[in-house]
Amino acid sequence: MQQTLNYIRKELNSIYPPEEIQGFIMYIFSHLKGYSLTDLVINSSETLEDTEKNSVIEIVGKLKQHIPIQYIINKATFMDFEFYVNENVLIPRPETEELVNWVVSDYTDYKGTLNILDACTGSGCIAICIDQYLKKEGVKAEVKACDISEGALDVATENAKKTYANIEMMKLDLLNWQNYKPENKFNIIVSNPPYVRESEKKMMNNNVLDHEPYLALFVEDDNPLIFYNSIAEFGMKYLHKGGHLYFEINEALGEDTCNALINLGYTDIEIKKDVFGKDRFLKASR
Repeated sequence: MQQTLNYIRKELNSIYPPEEIQGFIMYIFSHLKGYSLTDLVINSSETLEDTEKNSVIEIVGKLKQHIPIQYIINKATFMDFEFYVNENVLIPRPETEELVNWVVSDYTDYKGTLNILDACTGSGCIAICIDQYLKKEGVKAEVKACDISEGALDVATENAKKTYANIEMMKLDLLNWQNYKPENKFNIIVSNPPYVRESEKKMMNNNVLDHEPYLALFVEDDNPLIFYNSIAEFGMKYLHKGGHLYFEINEALGEDTCNALINLGYTDIEIKKDVFGKDRFLKASR
């Protein structure tokens, strides 16, 4: 195995920093062998099967093309779950876990049944984790998740089945929601919608630009809050009075997003920073 580890490092050395290569190694051997870091150290003298060596060569070849490792092995970890992902959905980001934790912590002691909508669900990671973590707290919830992409809904549906989460998946264009009439109003609407401005592309890595879904990432510079405004308008109609809207936001547009929600009639608006100290999450009351 040591020879294979050396091969991975040598092939990727000129493309990725050492710490990222080490991360790839952990992904690869967790995928191929189910190994943890400790397992990898203990079994470093193990001889790999030819099929395993070939798999490593194939994965390394794709990494050299800047394909994200999560798409190569079709797995991404988010909170305590392993999600299936492909290029129809964004790769779940660690900071988004804070959004889920915020929602769950606010409703840990809720009595009754919560109606929740995850808008622009992608892989379904937000909806599924909120559902599962509320369940652990003994809170009943009926969770719906929507996306405009059928490919994304297929991924989210598979993830819900894998985690035994009872999520109703819906195809819905949040920019044209006027003909959608939910059976019940929602207590919570949560969303991580597209928010990266076209002008911010230059700050992004090629593996994101070339492989993650464009429609789930980018908005036009002249209307960067298009999804926030539309979802918030939806919320003014279909959130219960006293219900909450939770967003992941563009770090540069926190004040603008606040003002947009105030203009629509929302109150008690709060912005939270992520682990990197950036304005990343917003909560507003109906």
